[in-house]
Amino acid sequence: MKVLFKFCFLIVATTFLLFGMNHNSAFGQTEKKAVMLKPGVNAGDLLFAYNQIDDVEIAGAEVNSFLEVKTTLKPFIDEILQKNITENTPIKFEIAFAIANNFVAFLERSKLKGSESLKYKRVVDAFRLAAQEAANANPSK
Repeated sequence: MKVLFKFCFLIVATTFLLFGMNHNSAFGQTEKKAVMLKPGVNAGDLLFAYNQIDDVEIAGAEVNSFLEVKTTLKPFIDEILQKNITENTPIKFEIAFAIANNFVAFLERSKLKGSESLKYKRVVDAFRLAAQEAANANPSK
C-alpha cells in the first residue's frame, strides 16, 4: 500500500512540476518575441555571402530553412542592387536570430577561394557580434 501511495504521489508531483510550474507550457503561454539581430556588414560582403550559399549541398530536411534564409535576405539584396549601393558601403539590417543562425551555418559549409576569406570572415564576425550584442541587451532571467 505504501508503494502505491508513493507511486501516485510521484506521478502527481511530476505532473505538477511539468505543467503547473513550467511557464512555457501550452496552458496560458504568451507568445515569445523572436530575438532580432542587427548585423552591420558591407554591401559587397552580404552579396558575396548570399550568393555563396547557393553552392552549399543541403539535405532534404534543410530545404525549408534554406529557403527561409534566401527569402529573408532577398529584400536586402534587391535593395543593394536596385539602389546601386557600392561594395564598401556599410549597411545594417534586422534579421531573426534563428534565420541568421541558419545563414551562418550554411555559409560555414561553403567552399571558398583564399581570396574570398576576408569577405567570409567579415560576414561571419558581423553576425556573431550582432548575436553577442543581442545577448547582452536581453540577458536571460
